Amino acid sequence: MRLALSWESLRRLGETRVGKLSIAAPFVGYILIYSQRLREVLALSGDGPAHELGRLHFTYFGLLLFGFGSIIFQLRCPGVNRHYSSRRDYLNGALTHVTTARLLDDFDSLVKEHGQEVSRRLEAAIRSDPTAAAGHDLLSPGNLSRTLQDHPLEFLQLRYDLSTLSRRFARLAVTCCYGIGLVLLAIPGVLVAFRVVHTLWPYPG
Repeated sequence: MRLALSWESLRRLGETRVGKLSIAAPFVGYILIYSQRLREVLALSGDGPAHELGRLHFTYFGLLLFGFGSIIFQLRCPGVNRHYSSRRDYLNGALTHVTTARLLDDFDSLVKEHGQEVSRRLEAAIRSDPTAAAGHDLLSPGNLSRTLQDHPLEFLQLRYDLSTLSRRFARLAVTCCYGIGLVLLAIPGVLVAFRVVHTLWPYPG
């Protein structure tokens, strides 16, 4: 079971307006929740300042974690996944302005990050195509340029797939921050719902 979501999945929160704005939430929330003025307002509340501050703390720490998750996302999410929402979206954009020089640069960058797995998986993908030309050393220095030129789709698909599952620890950190943050943000609403139910249907005795 994978605990860390893919960058493609995390992008659904990280690249939204809410996700980007949440980066400022830890700083703004700290100023608000610990301001003396807010404590004076809560002191006039019928529920008491301690009760209200308790719920605000859940909200604050939820926003804090969510904001940290968005910061890590912006810093560590690969550009491929930050700019494109899916593999199809990426292929549609990349294939329209693909060049051999760009493919070679992307191949070198991918090999530096993922090692020989890139060559192994790309060659397997190319050889699985029955229309591909047979031969050896498809990715040797002398044949690499021509192979990438003839099979840009296979390479771009591999690049996206490797990218969306790269940087596992960063993905795990963002997943945990988003998940725990959302749970903390939901707690005040659950508490309010519980109090409403208790008011409408009080326990007997």
